[in-house]
Amino acid sequence: MKGKITIIVGGQFGSEAKGKVISFLASEFDIAVRTGAPNAGHTVFKDSEIYKL
Repeated sequence: MKGKITIIVGGQFGSEAKGKVISFLASEFDIAVRTGAPNAGHTVFKDSEIYKL
């Protein structure tokens, strides 16, 4: 079975709303993978739970 891949790439450092775009799209995918800079910190809210990454 052939799969489909979507890649979100940012062209700037710092906040450029990549996370918001991915949050909007994430429910359409079985797996989401994130890579980033070592100093990047994120908080995810899902089903009334808070996950600090």
